[in-house]
Amino acid sequence: MYIDSSFLQERMKRAYAGDRQAAEELAALEALHASAPDGSALLLLQSKHAIRQADGRVRILNKRPEPGAESRICADLYRCFEDGGSSWTHIPLPADFEPAEVRYAGPAGSAGAADAKQAEYASSGRFGLRSTDGRSVEASIIQMGRAFAGLDLVMDGVTEAEIEDAFYAMEEIALPPARREAADHPPIPWSGGRSPLAFDAERQAFAGELRRGNDVVGVELDTADPEEARHMRPMLEAAADRLKELDAAARRYAARQLLDLKNDVWTGEEEDGGEVRPLDEAGFAARLTLGSLTIGGDGRLTLWYDDGELFAGHTIRVECGADERFASAELLG
Repeated sequence: MYIDSSFLQERMKRAYAGDRQAAEELAALEALHASAPDGSALLLLQSKHAIRQADGRVRILNKRPEPGAESRICADLYRCFEDGGSSWTHIPLPADFEPAEVRYAGPAGSAGAADAKQAEYASSGRFGLRSTDGRSVEASIIQMGRAFAGLDLVMDGVTEAEIEDAFYAMEEIALPPARREAADHPPIPWSGGRSPLAFDAERQAFAGELRRGNDVVGVELDTADPEEARHMRPMLEAAADRLKELDAAARRYAARQLLDLKNDVWTGEEEDGGEVRPLDEAGFAARLTLGSLTIGGDGRLTLWYDDGELFAGHTIRVECGADERFASAELLG
């Protein structure tokens, strides 16, 4: 049984908001899974479609394993936030780690967080994974995501050694610095939004919204330091002023980088009379929806897109350097 990530994310958000039926549906899932007591986090194990490349690296896709193809057991990691937002990603388990149990292992602070605020920042708590031969790992969802952050599961693929190194290092990943609270940081006015940039304690960043016609695009300054945020504000305002141009260029770049992956690997969605119809660059770009943009301290601009179900719900991240040259387009969880 394969459980679609969009289904799980939607049920998670409803359950976290108090929907009892959604909570019961999650509790009844047959796959190995565990949830935080407050419903803010979920870890679920299931097999994903995998492609072994000629060099031995394995690409792991967020889709149901195809008949006769290689598959890989992954941990799907979900979090819900108080502001109504949510996040999702997945990490692969080592090939020889046959899971026997998944459990919620308790607050992150129980593993030696430096102080109460640090433990609170890893509010998803720690989850435990145990194999049939008795090996076990405990880590928070934040630690799991950080351990695998440097690996490109979809495009470049990973080696077994890289998976094992990241997996067994998860519980040793340092927690983020003690988190700052919104009360400590007054909102920062800016020229492009409907309201000032407010400090988001969950994301530890200054965030706001930019309206484009009937659509709203989220904006974020990727820092918890108010002085640095004020320094970055002109970069955000400049990007907002030319967002239409940036968006169009980013879509074209993403299409050039990811179109072959869509047509060669992620087939089956564009059928007409039983025939698969490959997309062209224009068709690919038209399916993307800009959800948000982030400004980094070095002037780097990141545009985040909904994939329009081109890749079964993956987020597409497009990076643009301070020199306004696009650097990468990749799929994320």
